[in-house]
Amino acid sequence: MLKRLKSQEFNILSLGIIALLLFIPIYPKFPMFNVVGTYVAIRAEDFMVAFVLFLWLINQIRHGFPALKDRVGKLILLYWLVGFLSLMSAIFITKNITPHIAILHFIRRIEYMSLFFVALASVRSIGNVKAYGLVLFL
Repeated sequence: MLKRLKSQEFNILSLGIIALLLFIPIYPKFPMFNVVGTYVAIRAEDFMVAFVLFLWLINQIRHGFPALKDRVGKLILLYWLVGFLSLMSAIFITKNITPHIAILHFIRRIEYMSLFFVALASVRSIGNVKAYGLVLFL
């Protein structure tokens, strides 16, 4: 196992994805604490996702942001930009939403979609995909 952990095929992002695949479906969705003045709650999985995203960000900085050079990455960033412009339009032009709730929902959507980049960066061989499939099966 130690030899596999040192190999290029198995990296820290793979461990993060496996941890997320195990933790998110099994751990109850009970809120850790509520955001004051809203019905939005911060859950334990949000901290785990943030930690894995932090590891991914360090990995991207070390390798020169290869996720931004991919076509799918550019399209997802464009989608987020359009969502941000829509959010700003709703806050400042139409003024028909509660700004802090809309911003929290927008951040939650970015949080969930950003895991695509983490999973894409963690897959280096078919062995990673098989490990993820086994974890999902269990």
